[in-house]
Amino acid sequence: MKWLAFRRAIFDRGLSGDICIIERFDGAQSKTREMESLIRRIVPDGGVLLVDDSFADGTVLAARNIGRVALGEADTVNAFDFSRWDTILISEKGFDRVLARVSGEAES
Repeated sequence: MKWLAFRRAIFDRGLSGDICIIERFDGAQSKTREMESLIRRIVPDGGVLLVDDSFADGTVLAARNIGRVALGEADTVNAFDFSRWDTILISEKGFDRVLARVSGEAES
């Protein structure tokens, strides 16, 4: 049942345009100010869930001080996470990982 709820949450959020895909969360975003600027350009308002396959330490340090941002790894996010936040900002690797989870592919 949880699996079905997770699939439905991803489908609904995708249809409503609340999922944004970014190439990756690293590089220049190792400072909070730069991370906030990046997120503000993509998602001007509301709460944001950042999803990645695995986060670099610099990304975690930069994002943890932004009140409207939460981090979730692709292997652990669930339907509640997808329904709780206004926008989901997900990396390409994270998106591939989430899609593998909902399609029932074996964990690699």
